[in-house]
Amino acid sequence: MFADKKAAIALMVALMILVSSLTVSAQGDDPIILEPTSETETVPDPEPIEFEDSFHQESVSEAMLAGAEAMIPPSWWNMLKNSSVEDGNLTPDYWTSYSWAGSAQFIWQKNLSVTGARSLKIVQVSPDDGRWQQNVTVEPNTDYVLSGWIKTLKVAHTVETIDAGANLSVDTYLPVTGWYTKTPPLIGTNDWTFVSVVFNSGDNNQLLISARLGIYWGTTTGTAWFDNIQLAPVKKIYISSSQNGTVGGVPFTSSDILVHDPVRNTWAMYFDGSDVGIARNVDCLEVLWNGDIMLSLEQAQSVSGLGKVQPQDIILFSATSTGTNTAGTFSMHLRGKDAGLDTIQENIDACSFGGFDIISTSGPTDIVANGADDDLFSNNTGPWSIFLLGNSVPNLKDEDIRGFSMDVANSGIKYLSTQDTYYPGDGRGITNRQIFAVDGKKVLRPLFWSGPEHGFRYAIDGFSIER
Repeated sequence: MFADKKAAIALMVALMILVSSLTVSAQGDDPIILEPTSETETVPDPEPIEFEDSFHQESVSEAMLAGAEAMIPPSWWNMLKNSSVEDGNLTPDYWTSYSWAGSAQFIWQKNLSVTGARSLKIVQVSPDDGRWQQNVTVEPNTDYVLSGWIKTLKVAHTVETIDAGANLSVDTYLPVTGWYTKTPPLIGTNDWTFVSVVFNSGDNNQLLISARLGIYWGTTTGTAWFDNIQLAPVKKIYISSSQNGTVGGVPFTSSDILVHDPVRNTWAMYFDGSDVGIARNVDCLEVLWNGDIMLSLEQAQSVSGLGKVQPQDIILFSATSTGTNTAGTFSMHLRGKDAGLDTIQENIDACSFGGFDIISTSGPTDIVANGADDDLFSNNTGPWSIFLLGNSVPNLKDEDIRGFSMDVANSGIKYLSTQDTYYPGDGRGITNRQIFAVDGKKVLRPLFWSGPEHGFRYAIDGFSIER
């Protein structure tokens, strides 16, 4: 067919060069591979590719997932798109790849993941800083937590300055950490490992988030997989209990309000009731955007500047200082008898504010027809109306709502706690030390917050999520 062997060899070489210049390839069930091209050399197949089918998929246990979820905000606060990397056609939606040295190989891996069926993979045979990246809009001067799962194979120590290994990083200049905001390095061979880092966005309103193998002044070799990458705001939880106790080294009484940072797992006194003459149990609270505190008391008592305050009232505390030296002034926010709350069963035991009041009562109420202690009521339209019908949520009709807070993103998700253990019918028993989320009629998984996992082993009597 050919005039001589030289012509045949020349054609074969030309075909090989053409094939090696392709940047995206897919065949059957093989991983989709994106790799840089080179005009001078062909990057050899990296060693891990030759035996990746021999990997045994070790599923991450529910206990491991639950442990990780306890330390980060809920998944529905996540700001990254396609964070579980399940969506896409030839490449994962919203994620792009970048290789500093031009030699990293990027693979949208099938059948190796924490959850779902996909993960992001980087292979580096020669030292490089390879990254899967995504831009995200954020609020300036806000605390965020970047978290996710990483699996590694033979990731080497760098010979350069920064030994970063496989990591999640913020490729935007930030206060304190500069260009080096990243999770702790994973080096060597590791099964799926949960990692996270907390940082402040500074004056940035855009961040570049990377799943990364290497870093500036820290190129490396090896293989890394990434899955379930999340970026979410860090929001504190303000909480009161019907009991006295100590948590995180902070003693408290039922007239106090504590503040908890669930990501850093730190506790502090926020409102010391004894400093301002509050002796009764604080059984509903809401910390507003401006720092004012809405609260209700379980029993009547005299309050400075107001006289006698009833359990059906909501008072407002405007703080000049908080913490162990609480100071400020009280004013009346909602006088119960003027709002139709005039029986002992209409004690306000849960409250929130979204431009209007949202409350629950400790027993039946006639502010709406057949109002019950498992309902939430709002005065958004003037007269009281149903904000959440407890009977519409599985088995909630059997409970008394004791704590409630609005979603920080105003998404319609409602956060609740109950007086006794709540059984939503999905195999769980949610205790009065835990906070769960409801979206419409559905009780969400996972739990929003579990007190015992943060050292809090007391009944929740009221809580508020930082605005």
